[in-house]
Parts: sequence; C-alpha cells; structure tokens
Amino acid sequence: MKGIEIGRENSILIELAANECDAPCAATTKKRESIDDMIDAHVWIRRRESRLDRRPLPHDSVPDELLTESRPSYKAQGSRKQRSGCSCVHPRAAPIIREGDGIMSCSTMPEWILALCTLVLAFIAIFPATVHGWIYHPKFTVETRTGPPECVGVPISDLGGNFITDCVFLRVWIKNDGSEAAKNVEVYAEKLQRRRADGSWEPVPRFPPMNLKWANANGAIFYPIISPTMGKHCDVAHIVDPTNRRHPNLTEYNQALKLAADQTSLAFDLQTAPNHRGHIVEPGIYRLGIIVAAENASPVRRTIEITVDGRWDADADRMLRDYVGIKVLSG
Repeated sequence: MKGIEIGRENSILIELAANECDAPCAATTKKRESIDDMIDAHVWIRRRESRLDRRPLPHDSVPDELLTESRPSYKAQGSRKQRSGCSCVHPRAAPIIREGDGIMSCSTMPEWILALCTLVLAFIAIFPATVHGWIYHPKFTVETRTGPPECVGVPISDLGGNFITDCVFLRVWIKNDGSEAAKNVEVYAEKLQRRRADGSWEPVPRFPPMNLKWANANGAIFYPIISPTMGKHCDVAHIVDPTNRRHPNLTEYNQALKLAADQTSLAFDLQTAPNHRGHIVEPGIYRLGIIVAAENASPVRRTIEITVDGRWDADADRMLRDYVGIKVLSG
C-alpha cells in the first residue's frame, strides 16, 4: 500500500493498490469512484480559489503521483487484463492540461480580449480617415543650397518681353518624404530676425508675416499636390541689380533704407508686397522662420539663414559664390 498527500493545508490519505487488482471488480470500482469524487472536489475548490484571486492554479494542486498511480501504463493495463480479466483502471485519472507552471483559466481572458478587439474594429469603422492618416501621411523636408537649381539668376522682363533688369532668386526645395501625397501645401513666413554686431538676434519689426510664393506658379498660395518622393521650389527672396531698382515696373525700392546707388537690397517674395515696403531689407545676415503645412500633414517649422554682402555682380555664379549665401537651419 502506498500513501499520497494532497493539498497544502488539509491532508487526505488515499490508499491505492500498487500492483495487480486482487479485489473483486465491484469493490475496486467503488474505491475508484471515491477517489474520483475526491479529485473532482479538490480540483473544483482550487479552480474557484484561482478565479477569485486571479491567480493560475498551482502545478501541484493535483499531485502527479495520484495521476500516475491511478492510471497505470498501457502496457501494464494490457498485461493485467490478459492475466485477470479485470479492467478496473481509474476512468477519470487523465492528465490535466497545464500551461507554464499552472492550469490556465480560460473563463475571463477571452472576454476582455474580445471586447478590446470589438472596440478597435468599431473605432476603425467610425474613423477610417483618422486611422489611415496615422499609417499613411506626408512628411516634409526643406532643403537648399547657394547654387542651381535652388538659387538661380533670371532676367526680369515686362509683359511685352522687354528686358528690365537682372535678378538672382533664392529658393528652397520642399520635398515630401512621406507615404502619402501632400494636398494643398503652403509655406508661411512667420518672422524675420537680423543679426546684430554683438552676435545676438533682433526681430525686424516692419516685416509682415505672410505666405511665400511658389516658384513658377503664378502667385498661388496653395500648391495642389506634392506626391511622395517629389518636391517643389518655393521662392524665398530675390536681389535685383541696384542700378535698375527704381524702374517704374518694379517694386524694389524702399526709401526708408537710404541705400547707396550701387548697394543691393533683399526683397522677400511674399504673396502681396505691402505699401510700406517692409519686405525689403538692407544688407546683413537674416533668419527667416517658415512653416510648411498641408491639408493632410502636420506643420513643419524651419529657419532659413540668408547672408547679403551688399555688392552686386552681373555674373550669377560669382554673385552666389561671393556675395550671397543661404542655408536651412533646424526648426
């Protein structure tokens, strides 16, 4: 006879026959039924405690010895039936399904997982555009360099095609590095600062915040679409030959600056030239804060630093190399 202890606090002593079944089949069956009742009661209590405490059922809640002793090997069962004709192996002593170190409770996990999935699917169904925007959206980068194709020398003519003056345009490249086409893109000049002799920066009070012009777009504020991996030039500012600055067809003269006849000025390419000519500034080092935005994209802030020496050269390459500079700083 062999004794096996079950549980952690109360011990129940169960005696099982270790070898062949010598008792009559009816008596053995009755003993097996009592063992079955004790196992069922113990497992039910432990599972109830597990659900109340939100803890998995311990691995040792039903000892392996009870299961192995109650269920002999198939080979042993076959030899026993052949010898005595008795098949009274415990019918309920089957292995208990375990995961990890304990029995997993399946009564609560499926419900909250199913509820969470239902909420997620409902949100996607109600707000498909929002979810699409989280995954697929435009992403802007702003690039430039002091040279073609961003900065170029272009002659200015009147409506009749008559030459007026030479001009150097300073531009930036607005590129879409995202996974979705950017719609109705705009570039806004937010603020302008000038560098002082001591290295500090001060705002230019007469500068009017306004949208910049898209290059070769007839003054459009919004560019309709910029596809992924594509870009578009935006005019930032320009410099004209100072000897032709007062031409009647131009708006390049700011009397308040009191510049010399051969000294250049910097004019920002705003959507509308204000009457006080606050968009035209004297030579110096400036920082222009811009915002790039679109209908379906988050705004991007960048700072453009422009250096104007004040001298003019009819050769655009020398002008961009020696007397003018432009670069993009961080936001």
